[in-house]
Amino acid sequence: MYAFDDYPALCEQGCHAIHGEIYHVSDIPFRLLDELEWYPDFYQRIVIPTRYGDAWMYIVKAALCHGRPLLPGSWP
Repeated sequence: MYAFDDYPALCEQGCHAIHGEIYHVSDIPFRLLDELEWYPDFYQRIVIPTRYGDAWMYIVKAALCHGRPLLPGSWP
């Protein structure tokens, strides 16, 4: 996770495990989340396997993480 001003971002091609939460979201709130996360202009969505099945995750391109500080621990 990298620091982008007041929010964190996961970088594509990262090499550390992360912990997160999984939510079931219907189509309309999902589109609102896309707007909130500036998809597809800033964040991209990828599908990741979880023990609960496949899930979407928002990430940023590796080039955008260059020079940003890494966030230690967990994000509140």
